[in-house]
Amino acid sequence: KQWYQRRVVITAGIMKEEEKVTTQLFNTIIPKHVSDQFLTELRYSHSYENVGCIFASVTNFWDFYEEKFEGGMGCIRVLNEIIRDLDDMLSSVNDIRRSDPRWRAIQKIKTVGPCYMAASGLDPLTEQQTKQGNHEHIVNLME
Repeated sequence: KQWYQRRVVITAGIMKEEEKVTTQLFNTIIPKHVSDQFLTELRYSHSYENVGCIFASVTNFWDFYEEKFEGGMGCIRVLNEIIRDLDDMLSSVNDIRRSDPRWRAIQKIKTVGPCYMAASGLDPLTEQQTKQGNHEHIVNLME
């Protein structure tokens, strides 16, 4: 009987750890205010009136891309560095020491090849500021 009880305690601990990792991963993929509501209610729907969206692309990337040298890996490395820099800039908003307040309302949506999609105004604080006439997040998105 004691062996079974220990196994239950160990399994419960593993499940808690897996739940923590899953929640962290979920918060990495989906904005925290969305994941908080989704994890409690298992649904999320919200309409926003003043949102900005950009598609930033590396101009002529496919013309520059060449498979003759290392199978194109040199070009892919450069593209990866650019995307990583953008990701780091936007993810630093959670770190007050590195944070630039201009990027707080901007969220990465998706990357497809050399195109980076981001949006602003999709969080409750920015939505409230926009209702009060502050559209600064749109200006910051365009910088």
